[in-house]
Amino acid sequence: MKRLISIVLIFAGCQYLMAQNGNAVQPAYLRFPTIPPLSLLKVDSATYITKEDIKKNRPTLIIIFSPTCDHCKHQTQDILADMDKFKNTEIVMATLQPFEEMKEFYN
Repeated sequence: MKRLISIVLIFAGCQYLMAQNGNAVQPAYLRFPTIPPLSLLKVDSATYITKEDIKKNRPTLIIIFSPTCDHCKHQTQDILADMDKFKNTEIVMATLQPFEEMKEFYN
């Protein structure tokens, strides 16, 4: 019985180690180097931004945020304060919250 338990524990440990190594092979931005299809309503409420509108061969930062989230507000303030560091980066901010909340956040 002790031998069976030892074998099971060794097997489980090997599975755990293999699972951890499999996930750490590449970061997500390298595994998925292209921008997924998207259609986001702009603040003007009349036009949409799509994948085709995003400049090619340029770093792109897509931020999913909530207009009522304090962390998101602070992060946006930090980005705006250091905008010179992002001058060559396309920044796209998207939310699932109601349009009115997004527009208030923008203003």
